[in-house]
Amino acid sequence: GTNNRIGAMVYAARDGYVARISMSPRGYGRYLVVCHPDGYFTTYAHLSAFGEGLERVVRTEQVRQGKFSIEMKFQPTDFPVRKGEVIAYGGESGTGKAHLHFEIRDENFNPVNPLLFPNIRNFTDTEPPVFQRLAITPMDEHSFVEYEFAPKIYRAHARNKATFAIAEVIRATGALGFSVDAVDRINNTRYRSSVYTFDFQVDGTTIFTSRRDRFPEGETRQVGVDFDWALWRERRGRFQKLYVDEGNTLPFYDHRNQFDGVVALKNFPEGLHKFKIIASDYSGNSSELTGMFVLNHPPVVEIARGAGESPTAYIPNSASIASVEIGTKTFSSASWRVHEYKKNLLTFNNDSLSLPVSGKDADLVRVVAKNIWGTRSLPSFYFLKLPRKSGNAAISSEVDGSFLKVWLESRDPFTAIPSLQIEQGGSVSPVPLRAVNVNEYSGVYRLSGSFNGTSHIK
Repeated sequence: GTNNRIGAMVYAARDGYVARISMSPRGYGRYLVVCHPDGYFTTYAHLSAFGEGLERVVRTEQVRQGKFSIEMKFQPTDFPVRKGEVIAYGGESGTGKAHLHFEIRDENFNPVNPLLFPNIRNFTDTEPPVFQRLAITPMDEHSFVEYEFAPKIYRAHARNKATFAIAEVIRATGALGFSVDAVDRINNTRYRSSVYTFDFQVDGTTIFTSRRDRFPEGETRQVGVDFDWALWRERRGRFQKLYVDEGNTLPFYDHRNQFDGVVALKNFPEGLHKFKIIASDYSGNSSELTGMFVLNHPPVVEIARGAGESPTAYIPNSASIASVEIGTKTFSSASWRVHEYKKNLLTFNNDSLSLPVSGKDADLVRVVAKNIWGTRSLPSFYFLKLPRKSGNAAISSEVDGSFLKVWLESRDPFTAIPSLQIEQGGSVSPVPLRAVNVNEYSGVYRLSGSFNGTSHIK
């Protein structure tokens, strides 16, 4: 930082020579690279001017080429520099307010964490990283968080300076990606930086670790898959992924294993699990975020559709059911009359349950089962009477990354589960639908990465 002052003197960090400069109205703006005897480089960007001799050479070249944006390379004897020599002046060229953008790069010009160099660590740091939020994202069309195919964000509550917790018990199914909004600070500064290392544990087993020392210059664009770009694009914040996406070849991730940070039912038993995320800075200060989640398949409730007096619900694996919630309503009423029955008050016959309802004071029935872990089923509906009029369905949709999300809504109840299909290039595929309520269903479909054309939803 230069307190937004243009013209602050910029000094050479070590002995070496000016290897190249570039001029651009965007990006790094006025940019200078110094090469050092050991082959490493330091870079200085967003400058307002170069040192006097170099500035004259640059302006002469701009006039010769007849343009502002140029790049020049130099030999070791052209512009040698000594440590502490003024080589440029700070500014705001390229982007942002006046400041100095400083980097260290190795002999292959790969960016390197500056804190790896002892001479730079001349500061006091007793501040541990701070957790602010946790995000959990469904990883495929069969996965849901809190019954929705959408990322869920939870606030991290501070217990003390280095201990944070998620208050809610998170409920999910399928495969999940955890990411955190966490920052690090150094004593007596207002600046924030990324966390140096993460260790992600589930039930005491480490399933993901990362360490930010350096990365290949040629993979700079992959940084967009190191954090959750979708949440950033939606302006929901910068969340650091605690999992490795397919195709991500960045070298930040230690001890790669079958998990790669993804929490999936194929790797964990159904039920309640504890997680711990440990964040550490380069000075060895660490903090932890803990919480619990239930990972399991939601119960399934099936009722034969149609109208009648004695509906029967089929609930597979009823041994794991703790209670059944039965709601009734008329077509004209706005709300449901709901009763929750504990398992010991119900009689199952081979996973089938006769529902204690009649059509005297109700037109339709809604059944939701809850298992021993507190996970609810999607609602299932039964019509004791059929409505006298038919409704009109409306389709809405959006594309979320590789997935098509579809909603089917009607002012009047759906008396049967709607059928939804997607047609792409002559092939037709069904889109499984989930009941949101008796008037709304939703579905998720993974789009083909190779299809080029128009998709039709029917």
